[in-house]
Amino acid sequence: QGDTLAREDDMSPLELLGVASLVLYGALGIGCLISIIISIVDKKNSLVSILFHLFLGLFVAARLSWTVLRTWTGRTDFTFVMNRVGFNFFFTAFTLVLFYWAETFHKNYIKTKSFLPKVKWMFILTNVALYLIQFATVIVFLDGSSTEREGNPLYEINIYSQIAVLILVSISFFVYGIRLYVKGTQEDSSVAGNERFRELIKIFVCTLIFSACFMVRVAMLLYRPITGGMMPDDVFQALNYYIPELVPSVLQFILIHTNQVSEERADEYIEKLYNDDMEAIEEDRQQNSWVSHQIYEDYEGDAKNKPSYLVQRETGSGQEDSPILTTRLSTSYDSIPPYTDR
Repeated sequence: QGDTLAREDDMSPLELLGVASLVLYGALGIGCLISIIISIVDKKNSLVSILFHLFLGLFVAARLSWTVLRTWTGRTDFTFVMNRVGFNFFFTAFTLVLFYWAETFHKNYIKTKSFLPKVKWMFILTNVALYLIQFATVIVFLDGSSTEREGNPLYEINIYSQIAVLILVSISFFVYGIRLYVKGTQEDSSVAGNERFRELIKIFVCTLIFSACFMVRVAMLLYRPITGGMMPDDVFQALNYYIPELVPSVLQFILIHTNQVSEERADEYIEKLYNDDMEAIEEDRQQNSWVSHQIYEDYEGDAKNKPSYLVQRETGSGQEDSPILTTRLSTSYDSIPPYTDR
């Protein structure tokens, strides 16, 4: 009897999967919240980064609610709504990233501004269209006019719209990720060339993983329409929700924050170079001031042999510094690397 009770108390694979996903989604949500707070306080992150963390956090909140109820209570109206809401927030977060990649590519390598307004409108219209379709689907199934989901025309339109946008996002990530990598590796190396190459490798790897995850989700959504059968819940949830959502989210989260650390290190390096050169210039200025003073004292009272620049200094005309100082200052300033706003 004890063995029987132990077996009854054991969690099912679906419940184990639910617990693991709750831990991972919860950690991701806490990370997003911390990032948003730091961004607001420090005012360092870009608007795209803040919006990405915001929509990703909203997605995590919806997915956590869905996971708890779907795992332990089954399919309900609330899980249906949270699933639609979560997908919308997830899609918005990653189309923001895609828009940023496209904007970066066209600004840095094509030098045109005509493409960017089009991308912004594509981003807005695509998200609005998806939200409207999801909203209409929710309204139809919640007002009691339809009880069966699978096979209902509106529900099928909803599924195929998700498939279409996932394929579009997958291809777009692949195209722009590859183009950023190829163009970036063709550029001349800079002071932080090795660091930039590592960042390009990260983008390249993330591109392949993002595209693969989105296409796995497409395959899961196509399973029922193609085969006419239902996949086991634990397998379907793992391959349609948890893996395709958590892997890209965590990777993009890491990519953003490692890139911020790299930029801070580059800023510190350039600032150190600049400060070191300014200190060297000040030392040269003091040294040459002492040399000029000694030369002036050496020729004091000897107007006949006094150099012309000392005569000009006394009369207030011409350059005030000695040729030695002028030459060394020029050389020192030329050695300062330009400060570029990346």
